[in-house]
Amino acid sequence: MSIATAIKTLQTEQSNGVSALIDDRAYLAELPETPGYPCTVHVGVSDNQDRVHPGESDNRGGNGLYTSRWQIDSYADSYSECEQLAKELDRLFTPLKRHPVSDTIITSCRRLSGRPVRETGVDKWRMIAEYEFMYEYLTD
Repeated sequence: MSIATAIKTLQTEQSNGVSALIDDRAYLAELPETPGYPCTVHVGVSDNQDRVHPGESDNRGGNGLYTSRWQIDSYADSYSECEQLAKELDRLFTPLKRHPVSDTIITSCRRLSGRPVRETGVDKWRMIAEYEFMYEYLTD
């Protein structure tokens, strides 16, 4: 499973505050033409797999650690709903330590930045947040 798929799975397929708000409305790269709200969009910011320890294997059967940065935008009808979704994303991602998602193990995640934006033309709010994920694959 790719890190992009793992990020979506964490948001939509596990019982948490994010999935309670967005159901299955976590999109990769861009909003669809007629999205439901609230929702999230995640986009890779760095090269998707900057290997931290190339060629090394750890003693747990992993293939070494990778790191990548992702922008995860929260969209909602109101500022308060958008802010709540952004806080739930932080609650979901930042405490992750050796969290398995299929064959991907997210070893840590930290929020790097965040700011609100009023989207013009669609009358929606967007909270832009950037996260750094460290992860490993249990299989090649």
